[in-house]
Amino acid sequence: EVVYEIKKLDGSFYKGTLMQKWPVRKARPVSKRLIPEEPLITGQRVIDTFFPVTKGGAAAVPGPFGAGKTVVQHQVAKFANVDIVIYVGCGERGNEMTDVLNEFPELIDPNTGQSIMQRTVLIANT
Repeated sequence: EVVYEIKKLDGSFYKGTLMQKWPVRKARPVSKRLIPEEPLITGQRVIDTFFPVTKGGAAAVPGPFGAGKTVVQHQVAKFANVDIVIYVGCGERGNEMTDVLNEFPELIDPNTGQSIMQRTVLIANT
């Protein structure tokens, strides 16, 4: 289904859909890769010291059931020096994402006094 059209310089139209096809083992083309330079201060000393993350980088929190992964995610979302929190749950159990959806609104941002959900995006890929 076509959801948008872009008029090209030659007058023809590019019709865009929400589905993209790309080979799995072929990297997507980019014009420029930004090298992460600034550290992300998470507010958790053990992470900042032993497992530092850069702004614009990615981090994973692996572990077995009951290891405290969700607690770590809550603390990082609450105290990290970021403007927006993007939480991607890949392969999570459905009730895990439900817990995050129910618990994040209760977390208060110490900088603004508002709910963390005001600056959070949740993406579920279960």
